[in-house]
Amino acid sequence: MFPYTTSRYRFYKENKTIWNDESISAYRKGASSVFAVHALSWHFEYSVLVDLAARGLGKKYGLPVIALSYGLKEDAFIEGDESFGITGIYEDINNYIEAVKQKIDDRSILDSYHDRNKILNMVYKNVKCGNAVWDAMSIYSIEWLNVSQSDYLNIVRKAYSIIDLAYAMFEKYSPAFLVVDEGVRLDSLFFQVASRYSMKIIPIYRHKACKYGCFKLDKNDVVNLYNRYLIKKIKQSHICFEQTESLYIDDYSSFNEREIQLITNNKSNVYIMLHAFQDASRTTVYHNVYTDYTEWFEKTMEIISKISDVNWIIRDHPMAKGGSQPKYVKDMIARYKSPNIFLSDIRESRDEIAQNAKAIITYSGDVGIEYWAQGVPTIMLSETYYAWDGISYVAHSEQEYIRLLKNIDRLEKPTDESKEKAKRILSIIKEDMKSDDELSNLFSDIFIMEQKGISEEIRDYDLYEYKFIEGYIKLAEEDKIKTSKCYLLTDMIEVD
Repeated sequence: MFPYTTSRYRFYKENKTIWNDESISAYRKGASSVFAVHALSWHFEYSVLVDLAARGLGKKYGLPVIALSYGLKEDAFIEGDESFGITGIYEDINNYIEAVKQKIDDRSILDSYHDRNKILNMVYKNVKCGNAVWDAMSIYSIEWLNVSQSDYLNIVRKAYSIIDLAYAMFEKYSPAFLVVDEGVRLDSLFFQVASRYSMKIIPIYRHKACKYGCFKLDKNDVVNLYNRYLIKKIKQSHICFEQTESLYIDDYSSFNEREIQLITNNKSNVYIMLHAFQDASRTTVYHNVYTDYTEWFEKTMEIISKISDVNWIIRDHPMAKGGSQPKYVKDMIARYKSPNIFLSDIRESRDEIAQNAKAIITYSGDVGIEYWAQGVPTIMLSETYYAWDGISYVAHSEQEYIRLLKNIDRLEKPTDESKEKAKRILSIIKEDMKSDDELSNLFSDIFIMEQKGISEEIRDYDLYEYKFIEGYIKLAEEDKIKTSKCYLLTDMIEVD
């Protein structure tokens, strides 16, 4: 392990020298502010990026900056905030949880336990929190009914506590802007509460090369932010597709080891491209049909087990190699055992899939547009960034989905015009993930390193942090921090 604590102190010292000569407005009671939340404070580089964006907003609009840490005290980013010249505060979420325990009876919370509708429609202090609770449950178990009562109580109490904390902070500091690192699962509740005030929110996506969307929201309207950002970028972009471009958004070339299962019949091959089931599905995308990725997969397996005229090939998500998902997928295939249901072959490349596939099925993944651009019909079931423009067959009900699956061998291929439209959108998305800014690329590079580590079941966060700090200090020595787009907010766009 690297001596990350020593690296952090080095970072704090070097960072102070960058910002010492550039002050920002001091906080005054009752005045507006930029409010930053370190929801993922154990990711050091996340917190750095949040502070950079928040400080940039403070400088641009002449506002003081307040940064909140509320997780474990040892993970609090207070020293980091101070190195940016930002007012850092720590609130112990356990104090809020204890307050919730005192005022809300366990029986009232458990009234919704194992009740899907009650969970999804959960409201606390006029804030819809069901989606956040559901996504938090997925961390405990792929199958929501397996979440224990005690875990459920803890999840709901924390959800209520975050809402209480957000209200308390917003009432005290009157934010004009809220900056949060990603803001999914329970952390999305900061956005939910913020949507009830007249503030703009900026979610941070490191893989976006530090290109920000600035959102003004209606009450509780915080789902699908990333897709809304992409749609805005697509509509305003004039980028055209270059024939030399790859049609794949992410490079998963090293992630595709699969079990061998040879297919020797002459039926058409339909690939079902799975998601990481424990990903934050409900706080990131609008769902047309099913509750989450797990229910979609289970229902899909039930439906296809009765359709024998094609080969159904299950392709697990490359980021789900570790954990319980691989076993869960095998168990589901065994439950709905059929001679025409297979796991994807070992090292089958995405180009080979494009050649072999009659159709592709996804819930909301990029594969829906990637393969459509190559002339392969795709089916999807959510309101993602490409669904609005006639790309992919979009199912809006279970009946429509079943009809598409039953007739999948007869789906018309995308027209040439639709393929070109898909290629152009892919070019825009890929361009949006690039930057000529070295600091932005440093954040993106560390993100990619972490993702590959997860796929290979290696999570060396000390190493990632060390490499980030070394890269940051090198750029600081070259005077490339204050001129970076992360700080100047050069690529920030307003999203309605």
